[in-house]
Amino acid sequence: MNISRTKKNWLTLIVAMIILVTLTHYYFALGLQLHLEIIRTLYFIPVVLAAIIFGLSGGLLTSLTITLLYLPYALLVQETLSLRVEQYLGVLELNLLGLIVGRVIDQRNRAEVRMLEASALERELQVARKVQQSLLPKRIEIAPGYDIGAFIAYARTVGGDYYDVFPLGEDVMALSIADVSGKGMPAALLVALTKYTIRGSAVARVMPEEVFRAVNDVILSATTPSMFVSAIYSILFPLEGRLVYANSGHELPLLWKAASGNVYRTPAAGGIVLGVTRDISPIKQELYLAPGDVLLMFTDGAIEARNHAGEIYGNKRLYASLAANAHLPAQMIVEAIKDELFSFSGGKLYDDMTLLALKRSGEESITSGPESSAR
Repeated sequence: MNISRTKKNWLTLIVAMIILVTLTHYYFALGLQLHLEIIRTLYFIPVVLAAIIFGLSGGLLTSLTITLLYLPYALLVQETLSLRVEQYLGVLELNLLGLIVGRVIDQRNRAEVRMLEASALERELQVARKVQQSLLPKRIEIAPGYDIGAFIAYARTVGGDYYDVFPLGEDVMALSIADVSGKGMPAALLVALTKYTIRGSAVARVMPEEVFRAVNDVILSATTPSMFVSAIYSILFPLEGRLVYANSGHELPLLWKAASGNVYRTPAAGGIVLGVTRDISPIKQELYLAPGDVLLMFTDGAIEARNHAGEIYGNKRLYASLAANAHLPAQMIVEAIKDELFSFSGGKLYDDMTLLALKRSGEESITSGPESSAR
């Protein structure tokens, strides 16, 4: 059994105290024929110390040792059986009291440590939440003829979802959405790393698959194997209504076509999550938005929301909600889907949830998206 040097020192002290008190007790009791309650009471101290330093087992072992050392005195010195039993029970009672006091002090000390740890964790989470909130767009400027809406909610103080919309140049926009593994400060830092690596790579590499290769290399170099990211990165060419994107292990976006009134699942891009292996082989995909069409990107927290019966919200309900609200402006679409999700789940979230809707309105004016929402 490995015992730290500090505990070894405490053990030496406790043993020394037991020996000292025992010898003192026997000296006075046998040499002077005195019954000294004060000396016997000193047995209380090593039991308390043992219970604090070594826990319940240490306190019990110390109590047993003292009881056995006291046994000869109770048998030899006391003249009657009743006195022997009385003395022996007195020592047992004293040891038990010492054990209880030691455990109470130990538990209080442990509670104080837990409170300090909880306070430190809460401060860390608050810092992480501020980091995450700073990463979300404060206001989204989208190209003329398009409308955008967004909503994000965290299941805990800090989550692993994010979205971003930013210009790549004249008449070109970039949109991304991601879900990183983990929670707390590590997740917040990975979100920041992913966001700014995507932005930095987007400037030098036009196509999404090249951006993802760069992001994947950075994540592999900067994080542990247990950290990974599912993401979609897309480039919008507004004049053409063309969206070029790559998908790395993320939920497939939904596309509502105004001409048919139907919701379609976008083709799988064939990529795996970022941060697992260097061979990710992302595939470029394209789709076209006609006037009135709506593209909905989301994280798995949306379809995995559960009601009180344990049923998941699922893809079918999301399809139906998008179809029922696609005639609305983009932010109202997002709000309507969000309200339906929370109504279904009773307001509870089991995972972070992000919704990002892009609608081609056909109007030739810049539409400002919402200020980022965080629940």
